[in-house]
Amino acid sequence: MNHSGCYKIDGTDDAKEFKQTLHAMEVIGIDVESQMQILQLVAAIMHIGNITFTENNNFAAFPAYLLGLKASAIREKLISRHMESKWGKQTEQINVTLNVEQAEFTRDAWTKDLYARLFDFLIASVNQGMRISSRLSGMPLSIGILDIYGFEIFDNNGFEQFCINFVNEKLQQIFIELTLKAEQEEYVSEGIRWTPIHFFNNKVVCDLIEARKPPGTFYDL
Repeated sequence: MNHSGCYKIDGTDDAKEFKQTLHAMEVIGIDVESQMQILQLVAAIMHIGNITFTENNNFAAFPAYLLGLKASAIREKLISRHMESKWGKQTEQINVTLNVEQAEFTRDAWTKDLYARLFDFLIASVNQGMRISSRLSGMPLSIGILDIYGFEIFDNNGFEQFCINFVNEKLQQIFIELTLKAEQEEYVSEGIRWTPIHFFNNKVVCDLIEARKPPGTFYDL
């Protein structure tokens, strides 16, 4: 948000979607206390993004409160790192002060890791909710994303794999639009005879992730 400067999307009712998000968490079995912890973590991530590096500031105080940490601990981790220097059999610990660029990189890496861990927790909660629904219905429930070159699937898939696989899905959508759908529409307009190629339009998959109305996975997160 800080990089884009966009804090409001036209046509989006933030209050309504916030209530829908809370309801969705309730549906998949996340209790009220855990919901509050999730909201605190998201707020902390956003406030960490507001941290700037000057000689004197107290921007770390509120993120520290949200995360249940001491502001001094956050400051130390963001502006310095511990290194070990070995001289023969002796090991010496050195505290190295980071420059502004390094501190900003550390801040951004930390927020990315916090968000990825939150994403993993939500996916685990959704999987748990679907597992219960699956047992009741007798049918396995899953969301399939395109399996092509570049697709990543591991025993434990995180937010990074989700983003990579979504990009692959978008590339497939562009391929379908330009190579199949658009070409066949041109054949129709020009009266050219051809053997129609039947294909699955993966727009429904992309909309599930990126659509605004109804909100997709990215907007819910």
